[in-house]
Amino acid sequence: MNTVTSSAYSQSNESKMTLQSFYNELVLNCMEGKFPATEENSVECCYRTSDGRACPVGLLISDDRYSPEIENISAYNLDSWRLDLKPEELTLDDLAILQAAHDSFFHGRKDRDLPPEIWFNDAFNELSCFSTVNKTYLQLQS
Repeated sequence: MNTVTSSAYSQSNESKMTLQSFYNELVLNCMEGKFPATEENSVECCYRTSDGRACPVGLLISDDRYSPEIENISAYNLDSWRLDLKPEELTLDDLAILQAAHDSFFHGRKDRDLPPEIWFNDAFNELSCFSTVNKTYLQLQS
């Protein structure tokens, strides 16, 4: 099993992330260069990788709900119980958009001159699902 060290994964099953804490986790992963979540020499994006990376949707699956068998299942088709850390405000449409933003980086992003951490932050900040979060965290991490 791909065990990751992010604080998001180790949260209790009883505790969902807030939208703000999820946004902060995305920023942190961007700044630490943990996106995109792909295995070396692979053309596929992953929920989790063997070196501890996770896509945005993968951040919402705790360790005890993750299994490698879900790697080829879209966010729309994941069993809802796997997404035990998902903030209530996020819809399946939001997750699909986040997944597409992550995957588009690896499969031909728009601006290849930008470093991944800047590209992802720009992409995530433009999403309507994050319109209510405090984006000061992004400025502090830059």
